[in-house]
Amino acid sequence: MFSISLHKLFRKSTSKTIRNITEIKPDNRINPLQAEFKSTKDLFAYAKKRCLDALNQPIPYEHTLIVDTKKNKVIAEYVGNSQKCKIEDLNSLDLDKKNTTIIHGHPENYPISIPDIKTLINSGINKVIAFNTKGEFSLVAKQSELTPEYLKHLQSMANETYVERMVHNDFYKSYLDYNLRTHIPLMGLRYVSNYTFLK
Repeated sequence: MFSISLHKLFRKSTSKTIRNITEIKPDNRINPLQAEFKSTKDLFAYAKKRCLDALNQPIPYEHTLIVDTKKNKVIAEYVGNSQKCKIEDLNSLDLDKKNTTIIHGHPENYPISIPDIKTLINSGINKVIAFNTKGEFSLVAKQSELTPEYLKHLQSMANETYVERMVHNDFYKSYLDYNLRTHIPLMGLRYVSNYTFLK
């Protein structure tokens, strides 16, 4: 049910309103081309396009957006490199803990990463979504409270997936997905993905 609603949100946006956000920012923070939207569907369509544009450059890079799905607003946008995108001012932003989502691209087409999960746990956001170069998504979201053993499961997953990444890229992607599906529910979080290579 949740994944079906996401597919609807990621349909093409028809909104054409353009507004800039001007404020002091870290070096990798940029002004959104559009900051406010008429619907969450339009907001997600914009975020997806920004991520895919970055992923399909000659030298792909991570593009990250922090959005408020209640106000249908882009809070901030950031550019990174092919490996990561630093958000140094995340904890200083005024975030709605129930309605804030981080949306970003993964140039190497991995599902949700361990750093993504750590960011979700340690900040005032509700959900993290990652796109691959095909526009497919994977996400991890808070449900209620973390389980008492969440740190043990996070460390176990980090250890297992790090070892496998050294072996083979394609196998690592599938193995990471397996670990996400195994450990994430035990942490009190939710994991969803429609990456086709995982099916």
